[in-house]
Amino acid sequence: MLATNNKQMLKSDHAKPTRRPMDGILATLSNPGHFSDTKKTCHFTLFITGNGKNSQIASKNLAKLCAGELAGVCTMEIVDILEDFASAVNHNILVTPTLLVTTLHKTTMITGKLSNLRKIRAALR
Repeated sequence: MLATNNKQMLKSDHAKPTRRPMDGILATLSNPGHFSDTKKTCHFTLFITGNGKNSQIASKNLAKLCAGELAGVCTMEIVDILEDFASAVNHNILVTPTLLVTTLHKTTMITGKLSNLRKIRAALR
């Protein structure tokens, strides 16, 4: 059963994300289409290493998501571990790029270039 679910997830990963009007970066999260009806706040912390290719791609992908369908519902922070190594240690960051998705109820860690936006959306549920 688990293998079947994984196959279904892989097939659905290629769906195009829906776009919402841009309203700004800071606000509360209340989008019944993707999330629960209760208002939430979310914060993204992206840990990168300098200007590496994967760090640049992850930064662009997250910025695009925050300016698109999550406009007005999130805050975003980028931490370069070459400049702030202590923060990476405090958050147990072992690889970069790594995204911490923090909501009122949980914190989720996602590694990689953030090209799979479904993972970020799932972390917000």
